[in-house]
Amino acid sequence: SLANACKHGHPSQPRVCLRVSSTLEHRLTFEVTNQAHPDYPPLTDEGVMRMFAGQYDALRMSAAPGSNRIGLQHCADAARATGTTLHLRQQEDTVIFQAELQAFGVTNVDRFMETSPLEPVDIRSFPNNLRICCIDDSAAACRLLETLPRRLGGAHIKIFGAHQSDVPRFIDACMAEADIAILDQHLDFPGETDITGADLVQQLKRKGFGGLVCMRSANTAAEDLELYHQSGAHCVFGKDVLMSELSHKLKIAYISHQNNKERTLFTKPPLIKFTSSDLTPDSVQDVHDIPPQRPSCIAHKYVATASHDEMPTIVGGEGVPCATSSA
Repeated sequence: SLANACKHGHPSQPRVCLRVSSTLEHRLTFEVTNQAHPDYPPLTDEGVMRMFAGQYDALRMSAAPGSNRIGLQHCADAARATGTTLHLRQQEDTVIFQAELQAFGVTNVDRFMETSPLEPVDIRSFPNNLRICCIDDSAAACRLLETLPRRLGGAHIKIFGAHQSDVPRFIDACMAEADIAILDQHLDFPGETDITGADLVQQLKRKGFGGLVCMRSANTAAEDLELYHQSGAHCVFGKDVLMSELSHKLKIAYISHQNNKERTLFTKPPLIKFTSSDLTPDSVQDVHDIPPQRPSCIAHKYVATASHDEMPTIVGGEGVPCATSSA
């Protein structure tokens, strides 16, 4: 929903805002609002039904054969699977999307042991001022990636993915200066053939890119991991991983990659997968530290991960003024 609002709202002033509220009965409401695109006709009940049914002419978006079709049909499928009620309407120039679901309170959080196959490394050896290139077609995901420099010793980061023309620019930037490349798997640009991150990884490898290659994708099934491994990626981060956790694991992966470069010239290293289950005591503490005005229910991971530093410019909570974005 956030990606949809950023991509299809007002082209210069989308004013995207996320609010989360709850009742004493743990009924959660997620509301995303954005300023409507001035060139699009106002939403109607009939149009909304067509959108939820996956009729993409109503969505005014690309429907390339290989597209992952992240949009309102994706939201509707997820809603049916989780028992969530969806509402979409337009009031004057404001589009309002709401998702309501029943959550369940928990009294404790299981602490998962570290599952990474990496050998222990001295994280203090992670260098400052590394150069990172990222590509993702989601504006919301890009906003999260923009927080990496302050977590990674002042790393210099370049983010691509706003347009299809960013693809060759991303490849060139990686080859010219990047120490780390981070790629989304599905890159869906309106009117263009679907492009995958795995394809771009193969391009980088053919050109001789020697830095750390990471996939950051919502697609982490066994067949996806095999695809990333065969393309030449070194590690995979699920998109449900907190940025604080991602930055920590990225340091470990980079140091291990540097230590093993000579060995991996001749053998393909094992693929490393990081997901939200790879919790350390520090990341569990992040859950406990959610301010009182945030929902206390953490039956769904995205509630627990709505911490202050994840997306500070667009996340609000019950009783907290919602900041807006004009980017």
